[in-house]
Amino acid sequence: METEFSELLDAAERTIGLHFSYDINLTLSAQRLHDLGDEYRALPLWRQAEPRFLWNAYLLEPLIENKLNQYLLPVIQGSFQNIQAEVGSEKVNVILIARRCTRRIGTRMWRRGADAEGFAANFVESEQIMQSKGFTASYVQVRGSMPFLWEQIVDLTYKPSFDIVRQEDAPSVLERHFHDLQKKYGAVLAVDLVNTGGGEGRLREKYAKSIEPILSEDIRYVHFDFHRVCGHIHFERLSQLYDQIKDYLQKHKYFLINDKGEKIEEQTGTVRTNCIDCLDRTNVTQIVCSKTVHTSELVIHFLFTGTYTY
Repeated sequence: METEFSELLDAAERTIGLHFSYDINLTLSAQRLHDLGDEYRALPLWRQAEPRFLWNAYLLEPLIENKLNQYLLPVIQGSFQNIQAEVGSEKVNVILIARRCTRRIGTRMWRRGADAEGFAANFVESEQIMQSKGFTASYVQVRGSMPFLWEQIVDLTYKPSFDIVRQEDAPSVLERHFHDLQKKYGAVLAVDLVNTGGGEGRLREKYAKSIEPILSEDIRYVHFDFHRVCGHIHFERLSQLYDQIKDYLQKHKYFLINDKGEKIEEQTGTVRTNCIDCLDRTNVTQIVCSKTVHTSELVIHFLFTGTYTY
């Protein structure tokens, strides 16, 4: 048994993209960690973990059965970056965390859309944290494949065609997906970056039509043809997208605590971004969102002064 677990641990340590902490639950965002009750905080880290991002759940089972809580640490799959920066004379700690979901996993092209339960492929929660003068600001956004049943038939062509499966089920699958997001993040703004025409255009039409019945103040949908507007280099034109969503970003804000650990601001909604692969176009757009939020007047104010005006 000892040899088996040693081999598993060695394999995990050599696997790129797996991250853990001895004292902080990396499966939870800063806001969710802050909101944990005292009773919940007293639990072992694995008991606090968010199942969607707990990548070693199966490996923990025999250890849990043997009550080895002190050795059980949640492992996430994704990315963790910690950057020390200086803004003028002030030091700023910047942390970037990407948490990949354990549901509907698979490689590019082979895993698309959502399953019947509403779990989307390529679903990742991204969090940007900034710390200075005892203050901590956090902003969370998500990405994921268009949440209805569709697939890409992989063949020898450069761009394999898309196929929408069980079209009549699209509204119900999409509704399950967004209601699950609402439970976890509050309001949701869906930003769809795919092309207007061609195969991507057919997917866009299905997405827009299927989400229509559940659109509300708390669930919004915006389509922005990234390639048509920005091409390959004119990313400054994303300001056109920002003009459409800035009211949402300002309304739902970000998470902010002061040097006493008191919550000053709460993030009450997230942005859900997608393109086809949820990579390049999505990356650039998420950068714009996080940069906009974390360079707001209030965040800059606390970074430089260490005070916050209510």
